[in-house]
Amino acid sequence: MPIDPVQLRARAKAIAALLGEPAACELAIHRLLDDYADRTRRVSPRLADSMPANSLNVPPPVMRAVIAALRGPAQASPINTHAVARLLWQRRSREERRLAAELLGFAAPYLPDEAVNVIELWLPEIESDVTADAVAEFALHPLLLSDPYAFLQRAGRWMGQHRKWVRRFGVSVITALAKDRRWEDVPAALDLLKPLMVESDPVVRSAVIQALNALIPRNPLVVSRFLHEHALRSNHHTHAILRATLDALPEDDRRDLVRVMRS
Repeated sequence: MPIDPVQLRARAKAIAALLGEPAACELAIHRLLDDYADRTRRVSPRLADSMPANSLNVPPPVMRAVIAALRGPAQASPINTHAVARLLWQRRSREERRLAAELLGFAAPYLPDEAVNVIELWLPEIESDVTADAVAEFALHPLLLSDPYAFLQRAGRWMGQHRKWVRRFGVSVITALAKDRRWEDVPAALDLLKPLMVESDPVVRSAVIQALNALIPRNPLVVSRFLHEHALRSNHHTHAILRATLDALPEDDRRDLVRVMRS
């Protein structure tokens, strides 16, 4: 369906007006996404393991319009927002779960305990790195600085889970913290990442790389020292992680790290 910006904004505004009726609001969101879905696109086999099977391929402008329209009303009505988020999550598409995460994040500062409880219920149902990262970045991030050490402890517990998507989520919590300039305890995050420096699962390993690359600008000296310690290992998974962080390091540290890995 071609995007008419005026019509799209009007529909998004109408959806926001339905927030007081969670079932009607969720159904209106679903119908709008369904109207703009592009079912002609096929997921590359290379990406199939990391993408939800039910991706609607909704254009980004449509997602942005819905999020922008719902932000204010969602913050003003957190209880109804929670209800809409839970209903959207059950639809299982990538886009609806992304919106569910965003809505939960809008309401999280007003109902923090309830938001954490919902996230814990969602974790066993995460089916992709896309969803894992969205829940960390949008649903949980607004709460992280309220008690960063408590959430780091939770992240460590999530990283120890058997399911790779939950472990991915735990690492993504560190990435979300690293992107917030109000948080500074890089060594605490690195302590949690130590056991994953030999991670064999590529889904989790790529999250570790993202976390390290986000941590490097926050404290290059501490992260560089951490990477050099692990460069002494002969584990090829460790070296894959280290190679993927090279571009983010200062030039001298990069040269030293390569030298240690080759020695």
